[in-house]
Amino acid sequence: MLANACKVAPLKLYYGIIKEANYMANTKAVYARIDTKLKENAEGILQQLGISPSSAIQMLYSQIVRTNGFPLDLHLSYQVPTAIGNMSQTELNTALQEGYESTLTGKSYSVEEVQQLMKEEFQVGTMDKSKYSQGSC
Repeated sequence: MLANACKVAPLKLYYGIIKEANYMANTKAVYARIDTKLKENAEGILQQLGISPSSAIQMLYSQIVRTNGFPLDLHLSYQVPTAIGNMSQTELNTALQEGYESTLTGKSYSVEEVQQLMKEEFQVGTMDKSKYSQGSC
């Protein structure tokens, strides 16, 4: 029985080498320049996950093909919308809170008053009055 096992093992090894050679024949190298520290940090994480850098790149490319796009949700850092000019987030929140509190006290403005305030505060042009109901807002 041991003699038969010795005959089978080399065949399995030989088949594995041929299979690997066929796989390698259908691959192309990808070269990229990456910051040394970033590479070390990423490879440390990949090692903990049991994934080689080559496998990670293969996974990335597979996901690009599968999703027909880049598989990461990319965002730019938060920027203040240009409509509020140079207001900080805190200033905007304060102005919104003041507006909300004025509605609770019953204070309201006409369309003309809002237009004038917007011109003064935000250098915004006039609104088309016909789009809004008559009276106070």
